[in-house]
Amino acid sequence: MGQRKTRERRRTNGPTTAQRVGVAVLGTLLAGSVGAGVVQHQQAEAAGGAFAADFVPGERGPDNHPIEQPEPVRDPVCRPGKTQPTGGMTPGEIEVKFPTEVAPSGPSGTPGKASGSVSAALIGQATIDPAQLEGDGTETQKASISVDERLTVEGKAQLRKVDVKGEVYTGNKVTYSVQSQAGKLADNLAPPPNPLDPGAMPKGTAVGLDQQYYVGAGLTASYEGIVGSNEYAVGDGVTTSITKTDDKTVRVLYGPADFVSSPTFLGIGTLDYNIGFLDNRTLVDKHVVQAEFDISTPEGKDGYYRMVFAGTAPQQDGPGISNVSDVMGLEYARRNGIQVQAGDVKGSATQSGEDLSYMVTRYADGRQIDDVSYRIDDNTMVRHDVYQSNGERDIDASTYQLRLRNSDATALQVYNKHYGGNDMTPVTTNQNFVLELSPREFGTMRWNATSILRDRVVAQGDWPYDPELQRSPNNADVDAWIERMYREDKRYRVEGLAADPDARNALAIHDAPNDMSILRLMWKGSGGHWSPFGSLDWLGSWNIAVAKHFGGDETHQGVGNAICVKPAGVPD
Repeated sequence: MGQRKTRERRRTNGPTTAQRVGVAVLGTLLAGSVGAGVVQHQQAEAAGGAFAADFVPGERGPDNHPIEQPEPVRDPVCRPGKTQPTGGMTPGEIEVKFPTEVAPSGPSGTPGKASGSVSAALIGQATIDPAQLEGDGTETQKASISVDERLTVEGKAQLRKVDVKGEVYTGNKVTYSVQSQAGKLADNLAPPPNPLDPGAMPKGTAVGLDQQYYVGAGLTASYEGIVGSNEYAVGDGVTTSITKTDDKTVRVLYGPADFVSSPTFLGIGTLDYNIGFLDNRTLVDKHVVQAEFDISTPEGKDGYYRMVFAGTAPQQDGPGISNVSDVMGLEYARRNGIQVQAGDVKGSATQSGEDLSYMVTRYADGRQIDDVSYRIDDNTMVRHDVYQSNGERDIDASTYQLRLRNSDATALQVYNKHYGGNDMTPVTTNQNFVLELSPREFGTMRWNATSILRDRVVAQGDWPYDPELQRSPNNADVDAWIERMYREDKRYRVEGLAADPDARNALAIHDAPNDMSILRLMWKGSGGHWSPFGSLDWLGSWNIAVAKHFGGDETHQGVGNAICVKPAGVPD
């Protein structure tokens, strides 16, 4: 069983500095284009030094559940019938700057000359994030509004045909956000939920209250109508999240959060009027306290107000207060889209993006929960591992999910036929598809993978120099032989055995260092392009391979439990 990593437990109610964000995080986050595979491997591997090195999804995690006989089958078939409510709001962002004071200095911008100014401004910003797929097949979406007080020192110069603008700034930013089911977000914003009255908040709605103090710098250059810019900002502050989990329970997270952000722009126009492509990346390091309050009780309501408005978090469970815990981790977000700037007004429309989150929840009795989520566009993989107080992973409580938003109906129909054991359940419209797997079901996949490799061993006949493979080897014998080949640096023999596509997939599953790595194989898909079709195609191909092992028996049902929900706006 996997042993969780232990870290020093600390509790705090005030902000800390941004120094906990490792230098490696900043260098990897800000240098060049961060591709999906890079984020998965090098960036996450470098992130945060000792803090985040253990948090890489797909490369680190608990030990595999032992290879074992197949578990009883759940229902991995996509069975349409549910429909997501009306669609959410169009993602994007608008920013308006209101200068309050400007103090110019130096000559005006003439060729070879420079000018400068010191200005104070209020900046208003409204943001709609892309909708994200939840574990029940529905979509949620977040809207936020912020007010930013900023002091800027700016300089401009013209060097032959190149116009250059540089700035250094510091500020204080306050943000209010609301997250709810995508189809109800507009309704929940009119009027927006009031944290002073948690009882009136709609169930499932989350409200965020954040304050950040920051410093930053930016550089913009224009050459014959081509404009490029980059900014870098770092700061710290306090974050508060309030979620209405049911009619009388509110979950609150409160504590310090450090952040780094770096938007990069390339387009056409001038320094102040332009249109082009925006790549905006942020990294947040959180260490907060979590508690749940029963607001139907005097003790719970009092504890809620103390934590949200006085910053005093409870130290332990008590009347009306439960699940007090520490939550720490990293959240990375990248947003791509088109940005338009016209003087002091900027607007952007989000076209794609990715999110990577690793959060660790630790309880006073030693229990721990690791939550990992990684999304690229419409594909998400999620790990939820639960550890008991003795450090053992709770196999029955741990779950993994593959989430594919707006999956193609034809691909799902093929998936049902092949992965569902020739199940002909019709799929006529695109679906939000969620496949949940348990550690034991990953054990089933490893068992089947070893069985396929054993078929290749038997097909090759005698193995006079390999005692493990003589006299009708079983799965344990094949596994022992593979391990010995790897120890003796003879991997080429194993790879030669796995020469066909089915065996190569089997070997990839067999060699996966943990359950998250197998989920990553499914998430990435046969095409390697993180598309719903690629993921479903891989699952179908794997099921056919397993069926061949059983002599073409199409009653093999696959593993996991599937949920299908039709997205809003998809025609029947």
